[in-house]
Amino acid sequence: MTTSGGYYDQLRVEAATSGVNGRVDELTLTNIWSKGGPCVVDRVKAGTLEITFNEIGAGDGLAAKDFVVENNVKFKHFTNIENVEVLIAEPS
Repeated sequence: MTTSGGYYDQLRVEAATSGVNGRVDELTLTNIWSKGGPCVVDRVKAGTLEITFNEIGAGDGLAAKDFVVENNVKFKHFTNIENVEVLIAEPS
């Protein structure tokens, strides 16, 4: 699956209902601008996980973490480059 541009409230990739866990060879999250709530990467099992060049913030200061990679995320290779948590205002 490849997606580019657009506005999303949630991006969700789920395993089929076969009862077998899904696997991802490569997951790349890049150039994401996220505002308004937490951005959470959760329950991913990937060969390669890349999270690069993202700006994330709830607009409420930096007291709470808005971008979280949960400790249940499993990977063989992880690239984490140039991601920032910022005060982001509503788009005009």
